[in-house]
Amino acid sequence: WRREMSERLTAERRPDLWQAHLSPRADESD
Repeated sequence: WRREMSERLTAERRPDLWQAHLSPRADESD
């Protein structure tokens, strides 16, 4: 599997974790 495919899979299956990956500070804000 390529990184792009893995990232896409994460974005589709775990959008919450994907958002956290894109914005690590989002956890603090919440």
